[in-house]
Amino acid sequence: LILTQDSLEFYGLVFRFLLAVKRVGDALKESWATLNQTKFKQRGDVHRLNLLRQRMHLMIKNLQFYLHVDVINTLTKDLIEKISCAPNYENVVMAHEEFLEKLITKSCLHNKVVKNSLNTVLRRCHRFCGLINRLTSQSDPKTAKADLTELEKAFNRDANFLKYIAPNLI
Repeated sequence: LILTQDSLEFYGLVFRFLLAVKRVGDALKESWATLNQTKFKQRGDVHRLNLLRQRMHLMIKNLQFYLHVDVINTLTKDLIEKISCAPNYENVVMAHEEFLEKLITKSCLHNKVVKNSLNTVLRRCHRFCGLINRLTSQSDPKTAKADLTELEKAFNRDANFLKYIAPNLI
């Protein structure tokens, strides 16, 4: 009765986003191991790759921390308090609706510009991990190096844009 079809869709939106962030964080961790393989350490771009991976990983970790601690934990605690003090069913429903509204708002999933920018950054991080795999498997990685330069510029641009439009988020 409290969980309506709309609220389930909101939860689905939030959980899909959290899962995407988690997947990218895990892929960036795996790319660290790949970058530190002995056979790959001979390549000249390892330092540059590690710096970019670290910037990406820091951004994703900050996003995860913000979402889990500043948004979900805080809002859940408030919801539990409101439900425990609610005198009737209507107040419980209102508390839950307020929780969902704040969850979507504070996660920036209501703002299409921020949401699209976040998804773009996640895709770029995931693309970076694929690029690391390509660099380790190619004997002539000139194409991958050109892709790296383009990816690095695009990530920096997108990260700076996000810092500008949503400074509390990352």
